[in-house]
Amino acid sequence: MVEKLAIEEIQNKLKDGLKECSLPPVVFHVIKHTLNNLGYYLSDNEFEMDEMIELNGWECDYYLYIWKDGEYTGYALQGSYYYGDHKIELNEV
Repeated sequence: MVEKLAIEEIQNKLKDGLKECSLPPVVFHVIKHTLNNLGYYLSDNEFEMDEMIELNGWECDYYLYIWKDGEYTGYALQGSYYYGDHKIELNEV
């Protein structure tokens, strides 16, 4: 039930496309699955599409670039497995 509510919240936040926002505190695979269902894919490199996850151990557990239709969107998904914090932010690279 919690996962279903989280999926609905993510879908509602992104119904008009990607934007900077905080996502619900749910396990990572739910967020990844929901983004995939919306046509987005994640990569640890803004130039390559692969499934590696960058870990730095103090600020965030992952920082993944968001892709759609084979093109980088300019946004990234950042979060922590431990704290359950997840957010989409504009990548200022």
